[in-house]
Amino acid sequence: MSTAKSEYKCFTFDRSCTVTMKTERFEPTASGKGWKSKPRETEVETISADFYQNYVRSVPYMTDRNLGANCRAEWGYTKAGYIPYRVVTIHPFRSLKTVTTFEFD
Repeated sequence: MSTAKSEYKCFTFDRSCTVTMKTERFEPTASGKGWKSKPRETEVETISADFYQNYVRSVPYMTDRNLGANCRAEWGYTKAGYIPYRVVTIHPFRSLKTVTTFEFD
């Protein structure tokens, strides 16, 4: 996994493929030390390449300490190349965890 901020500033995605975005939202466990294994809600939608590029470019902004959120991208080999395929965001006060997964066809 690579998290250098300069990599996100220069990130471009101009492939002409279908991008499917799956968003899962998880609640904390009763003890508050972990996350429930089943998502509270799941959304699946088809997005444009521009939307995907802008979403990935926002990762350094979301990790800004002033916002209080924790956001990281997981990079991996996909049909579209070596790019971020999953973004995990933990909201301030650990009230919600959002896992966004991208699939390329």
